[in-house]
Amino acid sequence: MSNFKKLMMAAAGGGVSEYFAGGQGANTADITVFDHTTPGSLSVASSYRGVGSYNQKAAAWSPAGGYAAFGTTSSEVTLMDVSNPASISRAAAFSLAANPRALSFSPSGDYIGVAIDDNTLRLLDHTTAGSLSLATTYTFHTMCFGNSFTRSSDDYIVCATYNNPPVVLLDHTTAGSLSFATSITFTGGVTDVCFSGDDNYIVCGDNTTTVRVLDHTTAGSLSLSSSYSAGARQRCVDFSVDGNYIVYTLDNGDVILLDHTSPGTLTRAATVSGILNGNGSSAVFTKDEAGSYVFACSFALNSVKLLDHTTPGSLSTAATHSISPGCSGGDWSPV
Repeated sequence: MSNFKKLMMAAAGGGVSEYFAGGQGANTADITVFDHTTPGSLSVASSYRGVGSYNQKAAAWSPAGGYAAFGTTSSEVTLMDVSNPASISRAAAFSLAANPRALSFSPSGDYIGVAIDDNTLRLLDHTTAGSLSLATTYTFHTMCFGNSFTRSSDDYIVCATYNNPPVVLLDHTTAGSLSFATSITFTGGVTDVCFSGDDNYIVCGDNTTTVRVLDHTTAGSLSLSSSYSAGARQRCVDFSVDGNYIVYTLDNGDVILLDHTSPGTLTRAATVSGILNGNGSSAVFTKDEAGSYVFACSFALNSVKLLDHTTPGSLSTAATHSISPGCSGGDWSPV
């Protein structure tokens, strides 16, 4: 574990994520912050209108907690001040050449990786908190559908580039720059990616039937660690911070939990069947080590679900909150 991560964990002091910032709908302009200060419950803390609509993977809460970034279908990244979750406001915006597909904050909070629909990843500079500027641009061979910074350092960004090679790893060891590190090729288009908390593994969802975990124990390299037959396309994937569990959503509305307690092996731990409309669905662990809860939603469903994972390896519905239009995705606050 890096010294950076140890400091972040010491500062966190335990507990689970208290808020979830979600973007709503395909034709509306809403951001809603959900209150989870009472674990296992959901209520609305605040909302903001007028900034565009959102892709399910184009949202991220800054590690320091003061800001949340959203990609809009008006070709923009909107930075929201969420330092007071009960009263959020727009801090800054950055115009893009095309719609953002996915975004992620670096662990330091200084940079945001934004995959957009013109086959590029834009690296935005957030070194001055509350502001956005362009640091650099990396061009892929095809569209990038998802991206994830390493979670214990700012050193790498992994990108789901769909067509072969479906996963590309970019080097960010020099802050503000991007260069090719490596890639890996296999059958199937990758739709989403996420690092484990120690950065040793990457989970990949794809457009066929296979969930894959890649080995990144040697920084800057990629190899196949394990795979699991999911039975259908996976919309979104997420790792618990401790790396022991993976959650993903399917087109049929199921939310699936996989056991990764033994690296190199994947087994199904739990299924919550049919609770989402699979189109545009998302599931995200809280940011405590064990991922005690999962926020699950779909923009075609006028409610959001909170799933209980307080017993590792189990998954059950803890709360449902009605909201219209539906929530397309978002991110939990840090702990």
